[in-house]
Amino acid sequence: MIRQKIPDHKAHLVGLSLSGAVILTLLRRTPDVADHVILSGSSGHLPRWLVTLSLPLFSVLRFMKPASLVRSTLRQQGIPAHYYDLLYEDIVISSTMPFLRQMYTELTTLELPQEVASPLLVCVGEKEPGAASVYGRISLYPLRRYRSAQGVAMPQGSHAWPLQFPEVFADMVRAWVTDRPLPSVLKRLKI
Repeated sequence: MIRQKIPDHKAHLVGLSLSGAVILTLLRRTPDVADHVILSGSSGHLPRWLVTLSLPLFSVLRFMKPASLVRSTLRQQGIPAHYYDLLYEDIVISSTMPFLRQMYTELTTLELPQEVASPLLVCVGEKEPGAASVYGRISLYPLRRYRSAQGVAMPQGSHAWPLQFPEVFADMVRAWVTDRPLPSVLKRLKI
């Protein structure tokens, strides 16, 4: 689609959370279509041991009423309440055991690109909650793996910090894709 719809056959790619795995797959298969890339709290290849430990913990979700599940997820992720209606259906669907089992299984077999030549910005919220901090460290893996990568953290941000601080996120995206300095509120990460 990028090759067909974009005149110079390159696009800026921005992924939050699970969509990061989609972008990493695209970078592995067709790296030439990426101009600038941003991965924020992105899922990458997960170790099987982590999935084996995590999946049974999610079984408690089936006992929660959908409205309670959504409110709890918003609170845990630091997502403002005004996103409730927009995210309701996605949260309910993505909290079912069949969905979680499939997602985690796919992430254990995710093949990462050998190299990423495009400018790559790896972002995380500084305050990943609880066990999610393990996933936060996993989302920093591209920062360690790819020479083209730079990293930043959003102070007071959770996993879904682009929804907490949408203006900062938008400014960051604009700056990154135009090769300008990133917003000063972001903390530089070095690994």
